[in-house]
Amino acid sequence: MTTLNTNFLSTLTTPQRQDIENISSVKLLSHREMPLNASTPLNNVFIIKSGRIKIYEISDTGKQIILWFCFPGEIFGLAELNINNDRKIYAESCNKSELLSIHSHDFNQFLFKHHAISLYLIDLLTHRMQLLAEQLLNCTSDDVTTRLIKLLGRFSKYTAASSTHHHSQFKLTHQEIADMLGASRQTITSTISQLKKSGIIDSDKGSLRLLDQAPA
Repeated sequence: MTTLNTNFLSTLTTPQRQDIENISSVKLLSHREMPLNASTPLNNVFIIKSGRIKIYEISDTGKQIILWFCFPGEIFGLAELNINNDRKIYAESCNKSELLSIHSHDFNQFLFKHHAISLYLIDLLTHRMQLLAEQLLNCTSDDVTTRLIKLLGRFSKYTAASSTHHHSQFKLTHQEIADMLGASRQTITSTISQLKKSGIIDSDKGSLRLLDQAPA
């Protein structure tokens, strides 16, 4: 899958970025604070200035299913911006974070003024749909070890292509990995230990890294 620069702010020209800042309000989040949940009105999009946000859904059994993470410069809240149904997606800060919050009316006016940005956002939503389709396929066809290796490989390609994010050393907890791969935390901990012993991955200050000799 082709890697897309998902850092929305980095794609903007100086005048475009100024327009965004003019229609934005700053929202400061503490750890585990939720700018989006099922009861949030469908009237804002958010851009991350600092921190990390996890995007997830809740299954019928109450299990948290992580869809992806958003990093500085990235935008979220787009998929349900102009629909009338209840919001399905949750967003939660992984640490102290700073967001730009933009009302849907103002954001639509911004897109009307800057048509090319709309094309980029279509590519971004398509990219995220492809990512989710790949995760679903992996969950149905691969064992946990293969899923974990593919996840780390995808993150390594993503961070290499998006160096402006400065998040190549971000840490995922074993529970977060489990919630992304549809496995238990105990299984993920055991799998990580086995892959370390096999020399397929290592860790640097808690950040997992896929080694060059790991299978593609």
